[in-house]
Amino acid sequence: MPSLLTSTEIASVTGAIGDSFDTFKKEIVVYKEPIKTISDLNVSFLYGYDTEYKESNYTYTAVSGVYSGLVISNGSVATDGFIDDAKIEIPDNEIRIKVEKEARDFIKNGMKTERIAIDNKDYYLNGSDKKVSILSKDYYIFKLTDQI
Repeated sequence: MPSLLTSTEIASVTGAIGDSFDTFKKEIVVYKEPIKTISDLNVSFLYGYDTEYKESNYTYTAVSGVYSGLVISNGSVATDGFIDDAKIEIPDNEIRIKVEKEARDFIKNGMKTERIAIDNKDYYLNGSDKKVSILSKDYYIFKLTDQI
Protein backbone atom coordinates (compact mmCIF):
# COMPACT_ATOMS: atom_id res chain seq x y z
CA MET A 1 0.00 0.00 0.00
CA PRO A 2 1.44 3.40 -0.92
CA SER A 3 2.27 5.87 1.84
CA LEU A 4 1.38 9.55 1.98
CA LEU A 5 4.90 10.30 3.18
CA THR A 6 8.16 9.30 1.59
CA SER A 7 10.77 7.48 3.66
CA THR A 8 12.82 10.70 3.79
CA GLU A 9 9.83 12.63 5.16
CA ILE A 10 9.13 9.90 7.72
CA ALA A 11 12.77 10.01 8.85
CA SER A 12 12.61 13.80 9.09
CA VAL A 13 9.40 13.84 11.17
CA THR A 14 10.62 10.99 13.38
CA GLY A 15 13.87 12.88 13.93
CA ALA A 16 11.97 16.03 14.90
CA ILE A 17 9.86 14.05 17.38
CA GLY A 18 13.04 12.56 18.85
CA ASP A 19 14.58 16.04 19.12
CA SER A 20 11.48 17.27 20.95
CA PHE A 21 11.72 14.32 23.35
CA ASP A 22 15.41 15.05 23.96
CA THR A 23 14.71 18.75 24.57
CA PHE A 24 12.07 18.28 27.28
CA LYS A 25 13.15 14.99 28.88
CA LYS A 26 13.86 14.60 32.57
CA GLU A 27 15.95 12.08 34.46
CA ILE A 28 13.86 9.20 35.78
CA VAL A 29 15.35 6.80 38.34
CA VAL A 30 13.63 3.41 38.54
CA TYR A 31 14.13 1.44 41.76
CA LYS A 32 13.47 -2.31 41.67
CA GLU A 33 13.16 -4.78 44.53
CA PRO A 34 16.66 -5.41 45.91
CA ILE A 35 18.35 -8.74 45.30
CA LYS A 36 18.79 -10.76 48.49
CA THR A 37 22.11 -12.61 48.54
CA ILE A 38 22.94 -15.21 51.17
CA SER A 39 26.50 -14.56 52.28
CA ASP A 40 26.98 -17.06 55.10
CA LEU A 41 24.72 -20.06 55.44
CA ASN A 42 24.86 -21.23 59.04
CA VAL A 43 22.69 -24.33 59.45
CA SER A 44 24.35 -25.79 62.55
CA PHE A 45 21.62 -24.33 64.75
CA LEU A 46 19.13 -26.62 62.99
CA TYR A 47 20.76 -29.72 64.45
CA GLY A 48 20.67 -28.59 68.08
CA TYR A 49 24.29 -27.53 68.49
CA ASP A 50 25.09 -24.72 70.88
CA THR A 51 25.98 -22.17 68.21
CA GLU A 52 24.06 -18.93 68.03
CA TYR A 53 22.01 -17.99 65.02
CA LYS A 54 23.68 -15.31 62.97
CA GLU A 55 20.92 -12.97 61.77
CA SER A 56 23.00 -11.02 59.26
CA ASN A 57 23.76 -13.92 56.97
CA TYR A 58 22.39 -12.15 53.90
CA THR A 59 22.89 -8.87 52.12
CA TYR A 60 20.72 -6.76 49.85
CA THR A 61 21.97 -5.46 46.52
CA ALA A 62 20.17 -2.38 45.23
CA VAL A 63 18.80 -2.57 41.69
CA SER A 64 18.08 0.68 39.90
CA GLY A 65 18.32 2.27 36.49
CA VAL A 66 18.50 5.85 35.26
CA TYR A 67 16.50 6.68 32.14
CA SER A 68 15.04 9.71 30.39
CA GLY A 69 11.40 10.49 29.84
CA LEU A 70 8.80 13.18 29.46
CA VAL A 71 6.78 14.04 32.56
CA ILE A 72 3.16 15.08 32.08
CA SER A 73 1.46 16.47 35.16
CA ASN A 74 -1.70 18.43 35.85
CA GLY A 75 0.18 21.72 35.61
CA SER A 76 1.90 20.83 32.33
CA VAL A 77 -1.21 19.93 30.31
CA ALA A 78 -2.06 22.64 27.80
CA THR A 79 -5.48 24.17 28.31
CA ASP A 80 -6.50 24.69 24.73
CA GLY A 81 -10.05 24.10 23.53
CA PHE A 82 -9.50 20.42 22.76
CA ILE A 83 -8.39 19.57 26.28
CA ASP A 84 -11.33 21.47 27.80
CA ASP A 85 -13.85 19.89 25.43
CA ALA A 86 -12.49 16.38 25.98
CA LYS A 87 -12.69 16.81 29.78
CA ILE A 88 -9.18 15.42 30.15
CA GLU A 89 -8.09 15.80 33.73
CA ILE A 90 -5.05 14.46 35.55
CA PRO A 91 -5.55 14.37 39.35
CA ASP A 92 -3.09 16.39 41.42
CA ASN A 93 -1.43 13.29 42.89
CA GLU A 94 -0.88 11.63 39.49
CA ILE A 95 1.56 12.13 36.64
CA ARG A 96 2.22 10.39 33.35
CA ILE A 97 5.66 9.55 32.04
CA LYS A 98 6.49 8.86 28.41
CA VAL A 99 9.56 6.67 28.00
CA GLU A 100 11.35 4.77 25.28
CA LYS A 101 11.48 0.97 24.93
CA GLU A 102 14.65 0.47 26.98
CA ALA A 103 13.13 2.18 30.03
CA ARG A 104 9.81 0.37 29.53
CA ASP A 105 11.54 -3.00 29.46
CA PHE A 106 13.41 -2.23 32.69
CA ILE A 107 10.21 -1.10 34.43
CA LYS A 108 8.12 -4.08 33.28
CA ASN A 109 10.61 -6.96 33.38
CA GLY A 110 12.63 -8.58 36.13
CA MET A 111 12.12 -7.75 39.77
CA LYS A 112 9.10 -5.77 40.94
CA THR A 113 9.38 -2.00 40.46
CA GLU A 114 9.20 -0.46 43.94
CA ARG A 115 9.21 3.23 43.03
CA ILE A 116 10.20 5.77 40.41
CA ALA A 117 11.98 8.97 41.43
CA ILE A 118 11.59 12.17 39.43
CA ASP A 119 12.98 15.49 40.69
CA ASN A 120 13.72 13.91 44.11
CA LYS A 121 10.09 12.87 44.58
CA ASP A 122 8.92 9.25 44.69
CA TYR A 123 6.07 7.92 42.56
CA TYR A 124 4.52 4.47 42.26
CA LEU A 125 3.17 2.59 39.25
CA ASN A 126 -0.59 2.81 38.85
CA GLY A 127 -1.66 0.35 36.17
CA SER A 128 0.14 -0.89 33.09
CA ASP A 129 1.77 0.90 30.19
CA LYS A 130 0.21 2.13 26.97
CA LYS A 131 2.12 2.00 23.69
CA VAL A 132 2.04 5.13 21.54
CA SER A 133 3.42 4.86 18.01
CA ILE A 134 4.26 7.93 15.98
CA LEU A 135 5.20 6.82 12.49
CA SER A 136 8.12 4.47 13.13
CA LYS A 137 8.92 5.67 16.68
CA ASP A 138 7.42 3.92 19.73
CA TYR A 139 6.94 5.43 23.18
CA TYR A 140 5.32 3.99 26.29
CA ILE A 141 3.18 5.93 28.76
CA PHE A 142 2.92 4.94 32.42
CA LYS A 143 0.54 6.40 34.98
CA LEU A 144 2.22 7.12 38.32
CA THR A 145 0.81 8.24 41.66
CA ASP A 146 2.60 9.84 44.58
CA GLN A 147 1.07 7.46 47.11
CA ILE A 148 0.74 3.70 47.26
